[in-house]
Amino acid sequence: MERTRKEDKKNIQIILYLSIAIVLFSIGFYGFYLVLSKETMYEGIKVEKINLSNMTKEEALKHIKKNKEESLTGKKMVLKFKDKSYNIELKDLGFYYDYEKAINKAYSIGRKGNIFARLKTISNTKKHGENIELKSGYDVKAVEKLVNKISEDINLESKNAVFHFNQGNMSVTEERIGRKVNKELLKEKIEGNIYKLEDIDIPVDNVNPKITKAQLNRINGIIGEFSTSFKNSSKDRKENIRISAKALDGRIVMPGEVFSFNESTGPRSKQKGYKEANIIVKGEFVPGLGGGVCQVSTTLYNALLLSNLNVTERHPHSLPVKYVPENKDAAVSYGSLDLKFKNDFDYPVYIHTKANEDHVYIYIYGNKKK
Repeated sequence: MERTRKEDKKNIQIILYLSIAIVLFSIGFYGFYLVLSKETMYEGIKVEKINLSNMTKEEALKHIKKNKEESLTGKKMVLKFKDKSYNIELKDLGFYYDYEKAINKAYSIGRKGNIFARLKTISNTKKHGENIELKSGYDVKAVEKLVNKISEDINLESKNAVFHFNQGNMSVTEERIGRKVNKELLKEKIEGNIYKLEDIDIPVDNVNPKITKAQLNRINGIIGEFSTSFKNSSKDRKENIRISAKALDGRIVMPGEVFSFNESTGPRSKQKGYKEANIIVKGEFVPGLGGGVCQVSTTLYNALLLSNLNVTERHPHSLPVKYVPENKDAAVSYGSLDLKFKNDFDYPVYIHTKANEDHVYIYIYGNKKK
């Protein structure tokens, strides 16, 4: 009887212990459930060292945005060139933070793997912390737009020196050195400075003019001249001679440059005032637009010979002409026959022409040795 009582007592104790164990397990399981089903950031999570513990994704996003946007205020770089200065704020470059990516990564901590892996991550994060990098970027097009705007403000077109000729009097207007922003280099400098925000010297290259005052000042006199008579020509032929001679007047040929008669005078057209007059075609005189232009090219050719310039292209007529000796003519036809010379001198040459009632005159000016 007494044994039965002892066994009943022991069974009651076992049931009691089991009940307590079940209660404790239930409490622990519920606690784990609460931890694992938590909808806020786990403790110890930071983005850029900003604590986001126990915040919802929405709260964390709002908090980090407010903090970082305020820190951007006033952040700028200064771009300088001589007396010009440009204050460029980061927002002008389309600078941005990838908030969504950082918040999603922060929220994912402790939410991957099985229960035990998750609990371990949550515990370690609470103990040691976890800092997420907040990545950022900028708008490439905004940088390019800024570079273009600065270039437009700074760039300066170079200007050639100008040779002035007035009734034999010569003078020269000085050249202007231009400048041009090195856009590719400036873009690189800006992009490499976004996280430094140091002052930048805008890279600018000088643009030298092709013709300088020093070069043109070397023209000091006539080095060759020639004239031909068109006294017995028709009215229309005389007009053609005057038009083409005028087209040559004032031409400057720089050292090393090749001069083309056809390029200088252009196509012979009615729009330019050219008339119908006799031209030589295959050994015959036939009417043609611009008849008489060959007399101007011939006059130029002879002036070039007397100037010792290097004639690189010249064509004789298929019939002798009356206004120069044989083999001293130079036929031209736009698109086929041309008169060309190369300036092999180390100074420019200047072409001056004039045509009166019955003569065309061509003067080649250069460096006349004194």
